[in-house]
Amino acid sequence: MRSLNNQSIKKTQSYRMVRLERKLHSILATYFLSNSAKFSDIKGFVSIIRVLISADVRFAKVYVSFFSTEETITDKDMENNIEILKENQPDLQRYLGQNWAARNCPHIERWVVDKSLDNVEFVYNALEV
Repeated sequence: MRSLNNQSIKKTQSYRMVRLERKLHSILATYFLSNSAKFSDIKGFVSIIRVLISADVRFAKVYVSFFSTEETITDKDMENNIEILKENQPDLQRYLGQNWAARNCPHIERWVVDKSLDNVEFVYNALEV
């Protein structure tokens, strides 16, 4: 019989955590769509890529990406966009608390810019000859 060590066992999330992350993703998306006037200073369009919630459902990390069809968004613009998100976080937390059905409402601990789509585009352009 083959023994399994910790490295060969894949970590999987429980169905409950996946469901809570999807719920948070949905609430955030609804908030951004319904309050687009508050985010008029953001350069580009905000896209929520991924949401991670801690095991005790007290904290969340939100991965966002910014898209623009008119011009490229620089790293400085992305930092400014994250600052705008942080400035509006109290209102966002209030909205989240009103729409969260579980006992503990996660606090958005960190906003992270996800650049994976930019990396995919770079590789695609490099391979295209």
